[in-house]
Amino acid sequence: MGTVVSSVISCLCEMTALMPVNAPSMEFPRRFLDRGVGFAVGWLSWAASIVAAAAELVAVAKTIQFQYNDGETYLDWNIGVNIDDVVWISIFLIIVICINMLPVKVISVIPFSLLIMPLTIHDRFMDRLDMSAGALR
Repeated sequence: MGTVVSSVISCLCEMTALMPVNAPSMEFPRRFLDRGVGFAVGWLSWAASIVAAAAELVAVAKTIQFQYNDGETYLDWNIGVNIDDVVWISIFLIIVICINMLPVKVISVIPFSLLIMPLTIHDRFMDRLDMSAGALR
């Protein structure tokens, strides 16, 4: 399946490079096949995006309510067990909507900031470790 998806994306990129248009995944079927096909592809793309977003929100809610018990090991997140899924889905839906309402300049900084934070924490931890190892010598 990955080969098929890769081939389709590659063909779409080649066609877009040849003929730059808005919404190429809908425009090319409309132009080369039929107007109805372009219309159907647009609505199917929208429906697939909605289903994927809903599945991601449910996955977040289930991840927060994670519990593991195999008889020997017991692991749970106390905060997520006692709260209903609807609450977590609503919270993360509001977060996603708020992020999507931000300007592009701010959205482009978010992945960079989320990447820099753990790197900075790791760097500070290693500095402290080096300083404490130096003090032991």
